[in-house]
Amino acid sequence: MATPEQASASSNGEATATSALSEKDGDDERMKKALTCEGNHRCADCWAQCPSWVETHRGIAICRSCATEHHMLGSDISRVKCVGQGETLKDSVILMLESKGNDGSNAHMEAILPEAYRRPLPNEFTFYRKHFITAKYVRNEFSSTEQSGLRRSSAIPQPYITGEIGYTLMKKGRDKDVYLPRSLEASAVSGKLRYSDKDTGERGCVPLTMLNVVIVTEKDLDGEGDNLVLVVTYPEDTKKRKPCEVEEKGSDIATRSLFFKGYPFLEGRDIVEWYVAIRHARLMFPEKTCLTPCYDKMGWLHKKKRVKDPFLKRWFVVDGNRVRYSENPMDPVPKGEFELSMGPGYGVFEGIEGDDETAFAFTILTPGREYYLHAKSGTYKSWLEVFGALCIVPPSLNTLV
Repeated sequence: MATPEQASASSNGEATATSALSEKDGDDERMKKALTCEGNHRCADCWAQCPSWVETHRGIAICRSCATEHHMLGSDISRVKCVGQGETLKDSVILMLESKGNDGSNAHMEAILPEAYRRPLPNEFTFYRKHFITAKYVRNEFSSTEQSGLRRSSAIPQPYITGEIGYTLMKKGRDKDVYLPRSLEASAVSGKLRYSDKDTGERGCVPLTMLNVVIVTEKDLDGEGDNLVLVVTYPEDTKKRKPCEVEEKGSDIATRSLFFKGYPFLEGRDIVEWYVAIRHARLMFPEKTCLTPCYDKMGWLHKKKRVKDPFLKRWFVVDGNRVRYSENPMDPVPKGEFELSMGPGYGVFEGIEGDDETAFAFTILTPGREYYLHAKSGTYKSWLEVFGALCIVPPSLNTLV
């Protein structure tokens, strides 16, 4: 039998454990509530919904993808914890989440974020996310100088503000798989994007009102490198090899793609600078074609024109409600392209009528023709989802993002 002293000690121990457990439950509830505060319900960087990670130096809620990039910055700049896996937060961190949180932090860290420097999307590839987070938290390019103790390690690049930029990048040749130096210039004043070389002078000039610009990686284009590639697209009269308005009649119009690379030692900063500068200049002309933030999907599919024809391997790019396909990922002009949108005559369904043997096949309907496609088993579902979404959502015309 236990002595009174032992019984008392046991009782006190149980009471202490119960109290500690109750206190932990209370902290957990407080932490969960803090993550639902105004602004904390979405990631501070990419705006993904329901973030489950916290950056403890600033007391901000972030998603798993952004937390990975924060972790790579080093613990002296950013320290992250996953609150969905039993991790506890210090009272001071919870207090920052409650009192300041994402909105309060971004009021300083994004005080002068240019309109053209878009934040990464929740499903964005790693490298643009990395550049945005590094610019925001390491170089403090967008921060308010009123925040105590915070200094910018570099001023915000002027092209982000003026839309005027000009220096040399490496451009892929139209008919050759080589990159050559080209002097590139974009101007919100002239409304033009020009490129030239020192021997022959101007090689091309594209009105800003016609173009779209995105960033991809070499790996996105079925390559092996992680270098960033700037892709500029615009409608071209393929016979005259000149830019033209989509509405022009009697022209053989196709989407022309220009591919530019920067210099490896700059680690993509030059490509991001060009991307933001062109977007800024382009935003001065919102009445024309829309800017898409990034491609919805890229990759290989197999396509045939008629049911009895053999399949041919083609590289597909989904750009807004436009779909184009080429023999190679970096072809200057696609083999074909079409639109998908909500309306009569458009649709996507599984299988190919008259072909019961091909697995993972599907058919795309447009008012002009049918497209017979098949994908690999691992990508089949995602392609159906992307194409299917275009058929139930009206195209966002004249929308700049």
